[in-house]
Amino acid sequence: MLRKIIYPVLLFVVLLAFVLLTRLFIANYGRLRHGGEFRHPVRPSSFVGDRQGLSSGLPLTEVDSIMEWMTFDYINRVFNLPADYLKTELAVTDPKYPKITILRASVSQQVSTEAYLENLKNAVRRQLASGTPQ
Repeated sequence: MLRKIIYPVLLFVVLLAFVLLTRLFIANYGRLRHGGEFRHPVRPSSFVGDRQGLSSGLPLTEVDSIMEWMTFDYINRVFNLPADYLKTELAVTDPKYPKITILRASVSQQVSTEAYLENLKNAVRRQLASGTPQ
């Protein structure tokens, strides 16, 4: 008889505690998120492909945000570069261009990733400084 009363009450208390703790977590997470505790090191709008970024290109200072996991296609679109500009500038011979990452291109050309990335950033800077978009 005692089990018939204790188990449902215990189950109710555990479920109530779970619901209250979940609600508390959600409230705190929202407050932390809106307070800036979960900021990404790169501005979120920098590489999400928003219309403004694609139509006008990104500012010259954003070139330093290019990383080795990005593809040439991605960089071309984000910085509004001509489709084959980087292929020509960096002598990319991989048939999968522009759908390859910077890392893969540097490995296939037997160049250190850091040096290749710096050459790519300089090529993007030159193109942006020339003011001739795609």
